This record gives sequence, structure tokens and C-alpha cells, in this order.
Amino acid sequence: MRSDNVVVKESGIDNDEINNQDDRIFPVFFMFISLVNLIFCLGFIFFIDLKIAFMIALSCYLLIVALELKHDIRSPVSIFMLMMYVVLTILSWFDVYIGHRTGIIIFTSLALLVGGFLLLLANKPFTAFYSTGRGLQSLHYTNSALWLLAYLLSLFFSIWFVPEIEFILVPYAVCITAGVVTILLSLVWFGNANIRKDAFSINNFDFKRIRS
Repeated sequence: MRSDNVVVKESGIDNDEINNQDDRIFPVFFMFISLVNLIFCLGFIFFIDLKIAFMIALSCYLLIVALELKHDIRSPVSIFMLMMYVVLTILSWFDVYIGHRTGIIIFTSLALLVGGFLLLLANKPFTAFYSTGRGLQSLHYTNSALWLLAYLLSLFFSIWFVPEIEFILVPYAVCITAGVVTILLSLVWFGNANIRKDAFSINNFDFKRIRS
């Protein structure tokens, strides 16, 4: 059986990695900001006047969606939240009864959970939208499941601690933990099987990295 040798220079690979840093950093950044902003806006809804809270939340999501579109990101989570706050803001300024504040919070978290779960069932992990479909699919599925768990825990603790201040503090801790784990998985380590090896074979070709 014939085996060909292919030598890959490390400098070229490293340059590609540098050029693709945005593909790794920005998805993690926006996923983290998305969950932080979710908890931030729900906290406003609970603690201040609804008209003002909805306008603040609407402004926050307008900024996030604008930043995401600037980096060619079309997150269904951010777009859904933006549309929801547009409707809630309009209703609040026309003095339409919206319901209890806790109900709004529960509805928001449940909608995100159901939407994210349906995307997973459709083989479209929602974190893939943050990187325009690039990257390891197994990593996208793992991160999506992680964020769905974060949404679920945030919902649980919000309901459990209402009306205590822990209603907002504990979900923030969940958010920070999810963000740290996401950064670890996306930028540091995602299993030995995904670490670039110095020598490997594909079919009849042997690849070996050399240092320039």
C-alpha cells in the first residue's frame, strides 16, 4: 500500500489560527453578553416602572442586534427578544394591561427554553448562529445544551427567590459560570480528540508538522 508524506509548516497554520481568532472570540463574547443582558433586563422589569424598564430593555437589545449584524451574526434569541420588547413597549405606552411582572419573566425564560430546544431537535444548535455555522458541530451542540441549562437554572432560581434580591443575584452567578465554561470549551480545551497533533494520517497520506 502506498503512503505519501505531506509536510505542513507550522507558521502557515499559526497564521491561519491568528486570522480566525474572531471566529472563536466573537461567538463566545456574544453568547455571554446575550445571557447577561437577559438577566439584566429582567431585573429592570422586576424593580422599576414597567414603561421605563421596557424602553431600557428595548434599547439594550437594539444595541446587541446591531452589534451582531455588524459581525454578520443573526441570532434567533436576540431577534426574538428584540421583537418581544418592541411589542411590550408599545402595549405599555398604550396602557394595555400586560400582567404580573413575574409572569413576564417566566414567559421569557420558557420561550427561550422551548425555542432553543426546538432548534436542537431540528439539528440547528443556536450557538451556531453566532459563528455563521462555522466551527465544530459537537462544540455547538455542547455549548447550546450548556446555555439551555443556564436558562433553565435562571428560571428556576428566579421563581424560587422572588421577591428576595437573590432573584437577580443567583441567575447572575449562573450566567457567569456558564460564560466561564463556554470560554473554556471554545477557546481553551474541548477534548483530546480535537487537539491538533504533531503527526497524523488521513487515508494514505501522512501529515507531520515541522517548525520553521
